[in-house]
Formats: sequence, structure tokens, C-alpha cells
Amino acid sequence: MIIKNIIFGWFNMCFDKTGVEGTEIKASYLRDVPNDLIQMCEDYLNRKTAICYFDEEDSTATLCLTPDIAYIIFNNETSKLVKLEESPKEIIMILISDMIHHFEDIYTFTPDFEFLSDKEKEKRKESYQNKLNNLSNRSEEHTSELQSHLNLVCRLLLEKK
Repeated sequence: MIIKNIIFGWFNMCFDKTGVEGTEIKASYLRDVPNDLIQMCEDYLNRKTAICYFDEEDSTATLCLTPDIAYIIFNNETSKLVKLEESPKEIIMILISDMIHHFEDIYTFTPDFEFLSDKEKEKRKESYQNKLNNLSNRSEEHTSELQSHLNLVCRLLLEKK
């Protein structure tokens, strides 16, 4: 789990595998974080690169995903670059799972939610459910696609022997 400690729209993003002091992002859903995380996941699944910007108290953090490496750029009094041990693919799969797990907390902290009518709130909820379901399906397809390529290569290598 990467998304932790959701309280009144604030949450922490913890990268447990990396475990380096200072790799925790303290971010808020009060802006467009759910949309930004969904967009980051879509970008990574489409292009194998993605970034997501977080405005923390007194600093900022940017989560950057390349095809093979994930890292965070922290900017406060000084800038710091931290390479994560988690693979970008792991991060995407865990984030999608976390967003589904914390769904009720996530979609209610989207922009202007409290000003929406009940019907508009239900539409927003359905929209987020659909986006997350699509991401979940695509990440599973992507994983099985990679596994099938690996299986094919293994079979070809075994046949060649």
C-alpha cells in the first residue's frame, strides 16, 4: 500500500520498499490529486513515462516514472532527488489498487464536491469508478501481455535447445 493515513483530505504516500528517510510525500486531495494520480497511471500505461506533482506544506514533490526507474524530486529549502526501489510498474499497480481500496475517501475530495447536487455527486462517483475500473483492467492486461511475451520467449528458447 502506498496511499496511507487519509484524514480530512490529506494523505501520505509511503514507498516502503525504498524505506529511505524522507521519501514520504504528504499531499492533499483537496486540489486535483485524484485526477492527477489517475492521469499519471493512464500516461504510464500509454507511454511508459509519467509524472505527478504534489503540493505539500512548505514544499513540493514530483513523482517521476520512466520505463525502468521511479524517483521523487523534493523541493523545499533545498532540492533532493530520491531513486525509489519500487519499479514504476509496481507503483502504478499499487496506486490503482490503493485508489480502488480508498475509493470513498478519494472521490469525495475532488474539486467542488460539496457544492454538487446529489445527482451530480452520483455522476462523479460513477465517473471515478469507471476510470479506476478501466485502469485496473488495463494494468492487468498489460501485466498478462508482458507475461505472455515472456512465456513465448521461454518456449522459443526451450524449443531451440
